[in-house]
Amino acid sequence: MSYNYYMRPYDRGGGGGGRASHHYRPEERESSSGRSRDRSMDFYNGQRNQYHDQRDNYSDEMRRRNDGDGYHRSNRSYNYNYEHHAHQSQSWDPHSRYPSSSRDDHYHRQERNYSSYHRKRSRSPNTNNHRNSYQNEGLHRSRRQKTISGGESHGRRPLGSTNGAEIQMQRAAPHPKRNDNAAISSHYGHSGHTGVNIMSSHQNYYRPPQYHHYHRPMDASHGRHDPSSRQDSSSRRPYGQVRMQVPQFNKIDNILDLIQAAYSSLSAMNPSNTAAFWNSLAKQMGKNNQLNLTYEQMGSHVNHLFEHTRSSLKMFGPKDLSQTILSMAKLVTFLRKSRSSGYDNFASSLSNLLLNGNATIKEDVFLSLANVSVREINQFNAQSLSNLAYAYALIRFVPVLADGSDLFDHIAIQANGRTKEFKPQEVSNMVWAFATVKKRHDALFKAMGDQVATHEHLNGFNPQALSNIAWAYATAGDSHPVLFEKIGNHIARHNHLRDFKPQELSNTVWAYATAGVNHAKLFEKMANHIVSLDHLREFDPQALSNIVWSYATAEINHPKLFENHPELFEKVGNHIVQLDHLRDFNAQDVSNMVWAYATAQVFHYKFFEKIANHIVGLKSLDRFTHPQHVSITMWAYATVGVSHPALFAKMANHIVRPEVFNRLDPQAISNTLWAYATARVSHPELFEKMANHVVRHDHLRDFKPQALSNIVWAYATAGVNHPRLFEKIADHIAGLDELKLLRDFETQHSSNIVWAYATAQVSQPKLFQQVANDATQCKDDFNSQDVANMLWSYASMGIFNKQLFSSFVPIAAKLIDNYKNQELANIAWAFAVANIDAPTLFHDRFTDRCLDNLGFSIENLSQLHQWHLWQTKEKSRT
Repeated sequence: MSYNYYMRPYDRGGGGGGRASHHYRPEERESSSGRSRDRSMDFYNGQRNQYHDQRDNYSDEMRRRNDGDGYHRSNRSYNYNYEHHAHQSQSWDPHSRYPSSSRDDHYHRQERNYSSYHRKRSRSPNTNNHRNSYQNEGLHRSRRQKTISGGESHGRRPLGSTNGAEIQMQRAAPHPKRNDNAAISSHYGHSGHTGVNIMSSHQNYYRPPQYHHYHRPMDASHGRHDPSSRQDSSSRRPYGQVRMQVPQFNKIDNILDLIQAAYSSLSAMNPSNTAAFWNSLAKQMGKNNQLNLTYEQMGSHVNHLFEHTRSSLKMFGPKDLSQTILSMAKLVTFLRKSRSSGYDNFASSLSNLLLNGNATIKEDVFLSLANVSVREINQFNAQSLSNLAYAYALIRFVPVLADGSDLFDHIAIQANGRTKEFKPQEVSNMVWAFATVKKRHDALFKAMGDQVATHEHLNGFNPQALSNIAWAYATAGDSHPVLFEKIGNHIARHNHLRDFKPQELSNTVWAYATAGVNHAKLFEKMANHIVSLDHLREFDPQALSNIVWSYATAEINHPKLFENHPELFEKVGNHIVQLDHLRDFNAQDVSNMVWAYATAQVFHYKFFEKIANHIVGLKSLDRFTHPQHVSITMWAYATVGVSHPALFAKMANHIVRPEVFNRLDPQAISNTLWAYATARVSHPELFEKMANHVVRHDHLRDFKPQALSNIVWAYATAGVNHPRLFEKIADHIAGLDELKLLRDFETQHSSNIVWAYATAQVSQPKLFQQVANDATQCKDDFNSQDVANMLWSYASMGIFNKQLFSSFVPIAAKLIDNYKNQELANIAWAFAVANIDAPTLFHDRFTDRCLDNLGFSIENLSQLHQWHLWQTKEKSRT
């Protein structure tokens, strides 16, 4: 461990500005007209070791400014005691300049051993006129000769030039047999003396701080001192006092050295240094090389650095403030991700500063940062505004201020009128941040979208910026057709999409599918690119699931514009099948993928089998904690008709668990029941618990019409009789306003409901009357299946509503070419049972359709036979 020798400030005389003597009292000093300072070398125990010691290089203006700052030349001199110094041959006196040697011997050794290469040029008003060659040869040097103890003369070395160039001297190495800390502590009486870095333990970790010339920090943007940070004359640093130079944190490649360097130079760190430290710390944490930092004092040092930052926030400019907040937000993100694997000493200390025990942020910390930002937000430029918004979006926190407004309100106000100042990345970060925290601000999104759309081209936007912008507008639900068209055309014109990373591809197609934007060329371009790739190993599970989900959704929204891209689904399916395991796929990834294949009607048996075996092989289904993931997965398997009894049994047993069942929402209930009924899988406990759950509801206003129809359809199809459930749903529908029934219930919902009650033979006259009234008013919207189910249901329940049957005759006749065998038989049987003549429906065309179709079931043939007998009877009457 090397020493950091403490340098006393140089004394300046009343008018000469000469070097102060260390041997003589102030009144005995000789004056000099030169402006120079002394540089000396220390020799320890007679060994010639050099130590690094640099001086302040203040300009002449700074010297004149400090002449009257309270540090008078004569009052800051230090006395040099010959006798005291002579008796200390083996110790270090903190109040003496030179260890264990006389001043005469010191100067002789200094003049002899100090090479001319290390001499600095003398200070001059015009430094360009003094060359190093003159300095090294000793020419044109102003000297002051002094007689010391033996009459020997000593010439001063020249001081460095005013251009700020610094020549470094190597620091003397410590004596190998000396107990450094004990020796220093014996004189100081404690281990905290200024300028001495004493670490009694772990000496191999810490490096002593180096002293360098101190320069006052300049404003980064204008090169001037910030007026608000200027100090009065009483607080200025005295001329000649040395101070540590803050290291360049971005060049330190590990966290241990970074913390050491920052802590050692804490007193010298200005806002820019502090922001640079937190930025470097966040980058190092992101490299995952911070683990196992068990050094005991790291936590304490981080606490000091954190408190230093908070206490000096008022001195921060917009750039440093926004950068510091962004760095802390990134640290929070990393700490949350690594929480499951456990913290080391350092990460634990950092977590205690930024996070609560449950991994939520300490809102008081980030609220105080927001308050400081708002006070200076008028001075923020576009980059600082986007960084500020991005930082708080990373931690999902919207600080609410004392006046009721929030930070994002202030950011939007500042950014809205300055959209032209935002660069592509800053636009991307801004809209992404607002969408992430679900902060709706239509004016800002319109202004930002208009600004992007006005670009002649989007070559300045990289793939990440384009995908993030599209994602933000889709997530925020803010429609901007011109913007989507501009981005879509730009991507479609690309010769290739090799610059797009998997996440950028998935985010882009997800955004267009979610926003419902018709851009067939974009979808085609991206599908062809993905299919052309050699492999999909770089695509993570979320990217794969988002891609297939997007194409399935786009096909639903615009079936005439989009094909289902079978090559794309085949490519992704084959990739999934070839994977060794699916442990990296979470519940949402699995459910979205099987939903996409089922919705796009892509049957890939090996794909479905792979996922089913993966779920069955899990020890527990704890990752399927959200009921929607379970219901969608089972719905997909039932839709494609893949029978996997082990999968259905395991999922059913998981659903009935209280921690899962109590979280079921109406849609999850209906989808699950529909899936088990469609797959013909019996699970009495599941049906019983779900029916009781629905019955216990005070009302069914949260159940949409489709959910109600799916539930009763599932119980009727599965043959599960639950009278209280049917009664509950019937009473709810019968009590609805007729206008609401017309507006909310589709024809399929109505026909499925009455079909379920007819199949279960549950009589609910009020329900059937309400549905009949609704059906007669919207009969033109019924398709062939809905017509057949509706008429069959009323006939089966013996409800012969002549108005209903008569009103459906024209619609049934118009759809005669669309009926399937069962639908033809049901309609014929319904009219025969109701005994309602319909000559415009049952003419030669209807008979020809029955004769042309083959494959009628026995039940259907029986229905047609009954209809034929009824027709014959009717004709005989006429």
